Amino acid sequence: SGGGSSPNTNTDSKASEKNKTVKIAWADSGFPSPFTFTSNGPGGYLRSSFIFDSLTWKDETGVIPWLASSWEVSEDKLTYTFDLEKNVQFHDGESLTADDVVFSYNYFKKHAFQWNADMSKIASLKKISNHKVAITLTEEYSPFITEIAGILPILPEHIWSEIENPMEYTEENALIGTGPYVLDSYNSSTGNYRYLANEDYFKGDVTVKEVQYLNVENKMLSLQKGEITGGMTYNYTEVKQMEEQGFKALQSNPTGSAVRIVFNLENEQLSDKRLRQAIAYALNRGEIAEKVLGNSKTIVGSGGVIPPDSD
Repeated sequence: SGGGSSPNTNTDSKASEKNKTVKIAWADSGFPSPFTFTSNGPGGYLRSSFIFDSLTWKDETGVIPWLASSWEVSEDKLTYTFDLEKNVQFHDGESLTADDVVFSYNYFKKHAFQWNADMSKIASLKKISNHKVAITLTEEYSPFITEIAGILPILPEHIWSEIENPMEYTEENALIGTGPYVLDSYNSSTGNYRYLANEDYFKGDVTVKEVQYLNVENKMLSLQKGEITGGMTYNYTEVKQMEEQGFKALQSNPTGSAVRIVFNLENEQLSDKRLRQAIAYALNRGEIAEKVLGNSKTIVGSGGVIPPDSD
């Protein structure tokens, strides 16, 4: 996300292939349950998504089936009927059924998910069979298949049905999902994470066997020393310097995020509308965008910087 390149990765792919361990420099995002990770993304959501799956997902072609093997939409576009993958197991060995989907959506209607999912659009859920569920919306809502079905994690009912305050639930069982990884360790004092591959993942073999997130002080220096495999930066100059040293930059494509420039309205001086207007007129936002992002094609909108590939 954003206008920079992410992440920079070491060119020594043979070493990475040999041990299949990836070490990424990234700040602490909190305990990665769906209710306790920090919402300043994408790190928190990403780390939680390693553990929990959703009904749909995305690849380079667009929306693809995930926990749902297929789905149908009613003629009035209000009801989505999902056929679930069979033989999916949670990390504790319990089988995933339609009951877990119905429970999860109803639970998230009561307890807000940490990412953007508008649960007010959900009218009702109905279990049709063990592996089929119907979700009815309050109104026609085309983003449902990506912004709710493709985001909302499916929880194990046998664990979460007894949890009344999910914000305070940080026991080991809070991290049992169906996802490709299990969390081996999380150190809240250092902000370091260690994930291990789920050897029984329903989608097949998980290629990278171990993923570590390390809260290092200087990402680029750690990358140069070979202490990490990759790190994220939004600094265009930094990216160019690393590329000159032989590192490969993986750039977000499409970029996806519009960056806003906003005033701090709690500042006494900035409470004067005339001063805000004067600053807005004085700022050359096009020049700022080009210097920060290294891209002369960047679009400057009202109070913000919009990537040229943004819808």
